[in-house]
Amino acid sequence: MAQLRFLHLGVNFTNASANFDRQADIEAILNQAKDWFRYAPNCWLIYTVQTPAVWHNRLKEGVSWITQETYLIPPIYLTQKSGWLRKSAWEWINQTRS
Repeated sequence: MAQLRFLHLGVNFTNASANFDRQADIEAILNQAKDWFRYAPNCWLIYTVQTPAVWHNRLKEGVSWITQETYLIPPIYLTQKSGWLRKSAWEWINQTRS
């Protein structure tokens, strides 16, 4: 059985006026994950068994405009963390997962 992990997706939207629609397009793809959370207009945390390469391919295949943007999908390890996020983000990050 594949191990669940956290990934980060950061997208540099070149057209800020289309941001809301583009977020919805990305989130339609992210709904295939076990869980995800958008903590900034262009940043998501993804809880998944899939690799960054799988998510890259899903975005390329499912979001027609994504190749016009720049984005990065690295794994992240939330055992050691610090930052300033709203309470709902910390609750999502710190929830017990099985």
